[in-house]
Amino acid sequence: MSVFPSSGDNCYFIILPAYEKFRSGYKVQKVDVNFNVKWEKEFVPEKGYITVEAAQSGNDRFIVIQRSKPKWLSKKAYAELVCFDDANGDMLFNTPLYDDEITAIPSQILIDDEQNIIAAGEFFKGVKERNLNSKGVFIKKISSSGEELMYNKQTWTEGIQKQLRKTQVKMTVSGKNKVYFHELVQNEEGGYQVIAETFSASKAGAALGEFEDGKNVPAAIAMAAKVANKKAFIAAALSGRDRKSVV
Repeated sequence: MSVFPSSGDNCYFIILPAYEKFRSGYKVQKVDVNFNVKWEKEFVPEKGYITVEAAQSGNDRFIVIQRSKPKWLSKKAYAELVCFDDANGDMLFNTPLYDDEITAIPSQILIDDEQNIIAAGEFFKGVKERNLNSKGVFIKKISSSGEELMYNKQTWTEGIQKQLRKTQVKMTVSGKNKVYFHELVQNEEGGYQVIAETFSASKAGAALGEFEDGKNVPAAIAMAAKVANKKAFIAAALSGRDRKSVV
């Protein structure tokens, strides 16, 4: 069970598992402080199962990141972003997070004042659910009606590592790096900042990415500081014309 506060009133969203014979999914409940159910929606597929990867509420919207498999033993898992109306639970739209080449799995979600949805996380090759390392990181902006407005992807080898070579940071990143996304925020200029931390066997780094709204731009990585036991903290800024690196 997962619980999330509602943005518009003194209520909460609860995500619970839902089961039927040889199938499983989830249900979303909106409850008040006395656990009276305002509305409930249940999602159980005709075949296979659905799991919830992440969720976020804000500005009268409730977002769920779900992955579905057509059958229990299938290695294919299809990720989708589902947007619900906070007030009544109606599904406003759903959009796939996979294509013929990659699957994007958000770990941080922001709903801005115009009800646009900004998601950041890692992307993986194909749609097969295997214990593989990611190909890189991404940030994606979706309009309040489900239209894709911006999609910025950076691979470890061709994107981030290429920029690291231009700095004094002695750190190698690849698909073997693990990423933890701390926060995704909107700055005063209307752009978006994502703060993440990368882990490898011997080093760790804190990264802040800054994105100019609507632009798909390259990464620029600058060294911020070195700390004890030779771990390096870095600031990664993905921005537009007026790039600003913030630590």
